[in-house]
Amino acid sequence: MSEELQHGHAAAADEDDPRGSATFLVGLIGAIVVLVVVLGLETLYYRTVERENERKVLAEQPEQLRHLQAEQLRMLNEYRWVDQPNQVVAIPIERAMQLVAEERKAGNE
Repeated sequence: MSEELQHGHAAAADEDDPRGSATFLVGLIGAIVVLVVVLGLETLYYRTVERENERKVLAEQPEQLRHLQAEQLRMLNEYRWVDQPNQVVAIPIERAMQLVAEERKAGNE
């Protein structure tokens, strides 16, 4: 009788152990679900960052930045005194490039 108890107990213990294939399948499905969720959240995060950058930086320039850019363009495209006592003059950038190109041509001839 004690042999029957031992064999019965051993058979019950084998049935309580999880099957390896089922455990592997559950683990694989869990890993895939976690990967999909992580990739989805990452995509959502980067889209949100891109939209915020566009909204804050690209769509609307601050008033001060627009004035600064306009001032810089004006300074690049007009004649003006840089240092009048020493007679230093700024000329438009296009004219300066023409003069440099003419000097290079004259120097090569």
